[in-house]
Amino acid sequence: MSCRVRRAGCALDELIALTRVRQAGAGRTFSIKYATRYERAALERILAHYQATLLQHVYDGRTVTEWSRSVEDYGDLSETTPHLCADAARVAAIVTTRLKMDLQREQHAAERRELHALRKRLIDLARRLMDLPGYPALAGRTKLPDSVAQLAAEWVTQSNEETNSSTARPADDSDAVRRGSSDFSGAE
Repeated sequence: MSCRVRRAGCALDELIALTRVRQAGAGRTFSIKYATRYERAALERILAHYQATLLQHVYDGRTVTEWSRSVEDYGDLSETTPHLCADAARVAAIVTTRLKMDLQREQHAAERRELHALRKRLIDLARRLMDLPGYPALAGRTKLPDSVAQLAAEWVTQSNEETNSSTARPADDSDAVRRGSSDFSGAE
């Protein structure tokens, strides 16, 4: 059963998972301690999307993925170094969460090995960047965006576009709420 919540623009399991992700990313760290079986599939999709999006961010002509494969090439500080470091650390934390929440560990052995290797490369990249002379001063005066909130907004927008393209009738969910219906899709 996948109940659609039109106001939020996503399924209930996605809404719960998005809430967990927003809470996990509020602040300097990213940590999800627990997720129910009901939301884990949605959480995996959302985290995989965030991971892919962050890995494609470009800094000094290379993506985060490319920098993680050639850590030793990053030698000089730039204004984007703190952003690259933050993205590398955030993706490493997302990968850690994905590994922790995997319900079928034995079935995904090859993917898990790849995720572990990616996590290690990202941690090495973040450490390399933080060890550069002058990094603490540069990072201290750099305002980092809340990438989790931005990515969550993009996810909801994407879900809204998919929902709106598949639904001909505009929804007025207030009737469904008043009736006590569990189907908030606007369909009667």
